[in-house]
Amino acid sequence: LGEIEVEAETWIQGTVHGPDGLEVGANVECMTADAGTGELLPQDGSFNWSTNHEGSFRIGGLSRHLYRVTVRPQDKGMARSSKLVDLRSGA
Repeated sequence: LGEIEVEAETWIQGTVHGPDGLEVGANVECMTADAGTGELLPQDGSFNWSTNHEGSFRIGGLSRHLYRVTVRPQDKGMARSSKLVDLRSGA
């Protein structure tokens, strides 16, 4: 097989807040996005997490790519929200 070189993991972490500024529980989905268009690359799969009781999450084990993170609050009265997160620099 020969040598295999791996890179250090990167991660995305954050806290989900409701319109009143308080932390809320949510489901968090992370998908790889195309660096040129921001369009999702579903063939790379998606990662799904739930926040803790304080609305915080940490998605680890990620490679250096562009990701779209979507949060879906567990309270049905709140809308989902998405954000592009660029980990290509490894930060």
